[in-house]
Amino acid sequence: MPAKEPLSFLGASASLRLRLKGSRLLATACGNGGAIWEDVAVREELADELEEFVRLGHLWDTEGCAAMVQRLAAESDATDDPLPARLGRFLDAVVIRTRISAVPSNLRVQIDAIVYPRVWKLIEAIRDGLPDAELQTRIEVMNRRLARLFVEETV
Repeated sequence: MPAKEPLSFLGASASLRLRLKGSRLLATACGNGGAIWEDVAVREELADELEEFVRLGHLWDTEGCAAMVQRLAAESDATDDPLPARLGRFLDAVVIRTRISAVPSNLRVQIDAIVYPRVWKLIEAIRDGLPDAELQTRIEVMNRRLARLFVEETV
């Protein structure tokens, strides 16, 4: 009996995806068309920067958060990828809120509870090579939750 290829029981498409994980072809195989900005090295670097941003707690440092917003906008301009700028606008909403007035501690806790877990989910999605559609969905969920929180604050 000949030896089977590892994971061959998953079928050809599953093993193909496993072999191509982290490559540009994985995104194409998942159906989003292999956009020009799907450069894994750039996305990994951005994930590392986001992780450091979270680790240092720069969300409440106006200058640190504004710097990340600028970095994300520059990334979008350089790669013609709209997703980093969308994430930047999300973080910029927090910067704008801190400029309006002091953020009460209970609101900070609620904002932290929205931002940090969802940024981590985005970092994981980047590192796992998920398609851009999934990254976009995760960013949109963050935006909706934060917008809802800011609206509730004014009521």
